[in-house]
Amino acid sequence: MASHFEKLGIIGEGFFNLIFPPLCVFCRRLPEKNQRRFLICRACLKKYLIFKTLFCASCGARLPDNKKNCHQENQYRLGAPAHYSDPIVRRVIQELKYGKTEAVARALAALLTAYINELEITVRDYLIVPVPLHSARLRHRGYNQSELLARYLGENIGLGLASGAVKRDRPTKTQTNIKHAEARRENVAGCFIAVRPELINGKNIILVDDIATTGATLAELTRALKQSGAKDIIGLVAAKAR
Repeated sequence: MASHFEKLGIIGEGFFNLIFPPLCVFCRRLPEKNQRRFLICRACLKKYLIFKTLFCASCGARLPDNKKNCHQENQYRLGAPAHYSDPIVRRVIQELKYGKTEAVARALAALLTAYINELEITVRDYLIVPVPLHSARLRHRGYNQSELLARYLGENIGLGLASGAVKRDRPTKTQTNIKHAEARRENVAGCFIAVRPELINGKNIILVDDIATTGATLAELTRALKQSGAKDIIGLVAAKAR
C-alpha cells in the first residue's frame, strides 16, 4: 500500500502534468495519452525511426539478417535508429549531451526501444553496458548521458544495467574535436578496462552511447569486453553519423 506521502507525490505529479503537460521532445507538441511518459509522439517516433536493420561497424552496410558482419574483423554490430545529419535529431542529442535533460534521455530511449522491436531479434539474455566517462569528466559534467539513455532503455525492455562493469582508465580528448578516424582510434586505444569481469564473462552485451561517428570508441570498448569473456556485442546508439 502506498504511503500518505507517496500518494501526495503522485497527486502532485499529476497536477503538475495537468498544468504543464509533457510535450514531445522532438516536435514540442502534446503526445498521445499513452505516449506521454516516453515524451515522444507517435508521428515523431515514425518519422525518426528511419533505420530498421543492424549495420556492419566497418563499412556501414546494412545487415539484412542482423546477424553477420560483412567485415569479419569487427567484433560488434552497430545499431542506430536515426542519422545524425537530421538537424532535429542532432539538436535533441546535443541537448542530452550538454544539458542533462532526462526528458530527452527518455524520448531517445523510446526511439531505441522501437528500433530494437523492429529488428525482431531476441535480446532478453543481453546485459546493457553504457559507455563510461572518465572520472574527471564525470565530475566536471555531473552525469553520463550514455548511462541516462541506458537506464531508460533497460526499464523499457526489461534488461539489467551494468554501469560499473567497465571504466575509462585514463582521460581522453573529446572525440568530436578529432577529425580523422585513425587519430580517433589512437585517442581511445587502451583506455577501457573491465573492473567487474565476472559481470561480463559469458554474457551478451548491448553497449549504449549517444552517437557513433567512426565507431572507434565502441570498437575499443568491445575489445576490452571481449578480453573479459563477453560473447555477442551490439553497439547501440541514438544516431549514427556515417
